Amino acid sequence: MSISGILGRRVYGSQAQHPNSAAAVALTGDRIVKYLMMIKHSESTRTQEIPPALLEAMGEFVGQSFKSGVLKETAGLKPSADGFRIRLSGGKVKVLDGPFSEAKEVVGGFAIVDVKSKAEALQMARDFIELHRKHWPGFECESEVRPFEEG
Repeated sequence: MSISGILGRRVYGSQAQHPNSAAAVALTGDRIVKYLMMIKHSESTRTQEIPPALLEAMGEFVGQSFKSGVLKETAGLKPSADGFRIRLSGGKVKVLDGPFSEAKEVVGGFAIVDVKSKAEALQMARDFIELHRKHWPGFECESEVRPFEEG
């Protein structure tokens, strides 16, 4: 899961280059793709105690991912009761306060990663889910992984 090459902004001579600029890609052959990873699970999961072994394994996983430069940001989210939705429907804007009882699953957390390929993003998401399978038997979730628009 380590990432080599360009992280953030890199300086070539006296000119700063974005890691995905044509000049940066031409010099290194590396192209960094930013992905958003979301974990979705039942809202009722929030009332369950997280196994200490999972917390320890996640601490190592997250620490190594930050250290390697792949993981840029991550956080768990508060219950949907603390949130709201703004819906546009039929030309009208409506604010809906949580909780969102109609939702089968809620986004429980997210991570933003910089990787070189879809395969690397898939592997990172799979490793994350594998930690849950191993350390929290019976936990059910899904991870949705989507690349950012380039721009």
